[in-house]
Amino acid sequence: MTREVTFAGEGCRLTIGVVRYEFADDDVHGAEANWLKGGVRVELSANGAFRCSVPVLYMADELSYFRDDLGRILSRQKGAATLDTEEDCVSVTVVLGSGEAKLSGYVQVAGFARLDFQDIATDEASLRASHGQLVELVREFPVRASAGG
Repeated sequence: MTREVTFAGEGCRLTIGVVRYEFADDDVHGAEANWLKGGVRVELSANGAFRCSVPVLYMADELSYFRDDLGRILSRQKGAATLDTEEDCVSVTVVLGSGEAKLSGYVQVAGFARLDFQDIATDEASLRASHGQLVELVREFPVRASAGG
């Protein structure tokens, strides 16, 4: 089953998903143990005129850090939280403050195409829902202890 986290904003929906660990627990050690196989789906414009879906490998610690940073800015009601993937395929930045919330970032396939989005208006309630989904994703796909080596 795919675990998904959706970030929704004005005319934009970005969904990151994880299907499984890339390697079985006993097949690999070190940092390789924490690669996650998944993807990202982007839908842009009010009428859904543009959609793309791209396979992505995430690192479990990237998602854990993003969860922590997003939780921190939601509790402070200000700041920025960013997810940048190791392979530079996905970047999502959430900025919260002065009574507004915005999403920016990109999705790219190396050597093919890159889609940038900036300052997409969203709201705190939507971000709290996204954070809850991210908490569940990280709970299902935690950083493996064997990553230490």
